[in-house]
Amino acid sequence: MKVYSAAVFVAAVTSSEAADLSIKDLRRAKTKVPGTSFKGSSFAHSSSKLNKALERSSAAPMLVGCADLSVDQLQETMAALIETRTTALSEVYELTSDARALRHSGLKGYQEEWAVLSRAATSPDLSRAAHDMMCHEAVMLYVHHQTAQQQAALALEGKIMLPKLPVGERLFNKFTPNTTMMPEARFVVDAYLKSTGCAACHTDQDGLKPDTPSPTDAPRWPPAAEPVIPWRWSADLGGWMDMGGKRTNFSGSFHYDYALNRLKEHWVVANMGMEIINYWFGAPSPDAEQAKDLPKGAKRGHIYQVMTMGGNVLSCKDDTYPTFSIVRPDSFIKQWHNDASNLHYVARENMADEDMGGAKGWADHWTYADSCGNFSLWVGLDSGLPVYTRGPTGCNSGNAGNSYLNHTLAPPPDALFQFNFSVCKPRNTSASIHKALWGSPNEAMQELLVV
Repeated sequence: MKVYSAAVFVAAVTSSEAADLSIKDLRRAKTKVPGTSFKGSSFAHSSSKLNKALERSSAAPMLVGCADLSVDQLQETMAALIETRTTALSEVYELTSDARALRHSGLKGYQEEWAVLSRAATSPDLSRAAHDMMCHEAVMLYVHHQTAQQQAALALEGKIMLPKLPVGERLFNKFTPNTTMMPEARFVVDAYLKSTGCAACHTDQDGLKPDTPSPTDAPRWPPAAEPVIPWRWSADLGGWMDMGGKRTNFSGSFHYDYALNRLKEHWVVANMGMEIINYWFGAPSPDAEQAKDLPKGAKRGHIYQVMTMGGNVLSCKDDTYPTFSIVRPDSFIKQWHNDASNLHYVARENMADEDMGGAKGWADHWTYADSCGNFSLWVGLDSGLPVYTRGPTGCNSGNAGNSYLNHTLAPPPDALFQFNFSVCKPRNTSASIHKALWGSPNEAMQELLVV
């Protein structure tokens, strides 16, 4: 079977997306949980079941064992599948932070990664990982980024070889990052683990066990999943902060926009008639952004804190953090790769039993400890969304808890980020910031009390 170049193949099979994208294709893309026919009790079991599903599908004539294909052949297959993907399907995964989303924006990004992998895979284990990850991604690209009509056309053309999934347990399953690992080896390991990330959805039991046994009445399903928040969402805020042993309650709203690298926190301290609003414009800016796209006076790499009382602006402080983006959606689980010993899945907890700022129901409690204290995140079982955070308000000082209620999974409107930031006064220039998740109004409250 001859493998054609991606450019030639694209010209042969690309057709109008409007014509071949069906309602069934979109429904499948929006379905987050695979059916039982596509799930196994372990990584190896799920790979075996998925291979059998491929053998029953239109892909059967193209299938070749993963080990029987060279790296060059796998890259040729991936290139063709990336170039012919249906963008409407890809956008579904990107907008919902789905594990099926492309890891790079296009073929060029993958080619750059392949070049690094070819240099970095200097041992048999690393070479196997660099090879096998391409089998996993090729199958994912075929199944989830091609319409049913495209899949049938691929089989009819017969010009690519589609790998089966490798048989066996996931490599580096017990991997713990360490400082002695060479950067090149770490690159291969990270790429492999990301490429096989879909395994969590296709495995019935993902092996995540809490430090503390769950209560007997805790739900057994769904099993705990690694915490990653959506890229664009808003929620109502509720919570409290402790300043010198005195508690202050607050309400408000929270708006997170990773795609545009901006975040807004709006706290209302009703008993003081005060509002504190943080606007965080992270750096760098989105590629297509121009200076005129930002609100008046706003700059990237700045956090602006506006304080009002009785509807009047009391102050606007400008803190400079020139190299910081807003908090990543995978900030918590990323610590597992950077510092696994300090990230813990603590427990499955009933939030009604705790003082959670209005959050109710069952949630999985995660905590990360660094030199500035313990930062905790609770993920609701009914939504998979962040429902509560708790942590110090400064480095090893203070304490605050935020609840996130009534989530809206949509891009926060531009109108929410409008203010005349040219009136803000410089307060801080820093190369570091201690925010594991988000902030609290504690600092502004302290300044007000001093005044």
